[in-house]
Amino acid sequence: MQPVQYKQLVALPFNAAASRTRQHKDCSTFGIPRQNLWRQVVDMMHEHHGSWNNADWDSSYYHFLRGRFILDDWETDRIAANRDHFLAFETRHKIALSTGERINRGFLIIDSSKGQLLGERRTGHTSDDPHTASGIDTVRPSERGKGLSRDFFELGCLVAKQLGYQTYTAGIAANLPASYKRLERMVKEGRAEKLPSDWDGARRYRIDLKNFSARCG
Repeated sequence: MQPVQYKQLVALPFNAAASRTRQHKDCSTFGIPRQNLWRQVVDMMHEHHGSWNNADWDSSYYHFLRGRFILDDWETDRIAANRDHFLAFETRHKIALSTGERINRGFLIIDSSKGQLLGERRTGHTSDDPHTASGIDTVRPSERGKGLSRDFFELGCLVAKQLGYQTYTAGIAANLPASYKRLERMVKEGRAEKLPSDWDGARRYRIDLKNFSARCG
């Protein structure tokens, strides 16, 4: 899959940072040398681990994120030392959910105007519904608080559309008003449909990707 762009943000397949041509397949990095991109990936991993050390250990969100870069026995030092092996594993990683197997694809989100890695996105589906995507954006700690969440979300929907999904579902925790207010605006604009809340009170929304176009305003 080739990069997907929204404004200055670009979603690169994780393998764009690989050194082996058969892995990155000449995927554009928008001017960032691959070695530089990989160095930024490793720096981002260390940033995340530094923030996790101060996180709430009882939080399920914490455990999800901490597990993000400890896939099986892939500790951070091993990732840094085995770049191409990790990236080969990363692109095919599967996370088991209570509802069945989940297939994820990872993307690096860069600012093409600055050559800077801002975070990442995971987009995928469960085995019982291969036409509906969901995902999670992870802004690196040093880039948080800069108003990136809206653009990350719009870009994420474009990624899911290019991957061939028909719909996208977003679940927003009730204690994240900035995120669900954005989705409520999309409902008013006719760009999203509100679904019944989840068992834990999380707000749920569905977006028809066949007719989706990102808003640049």
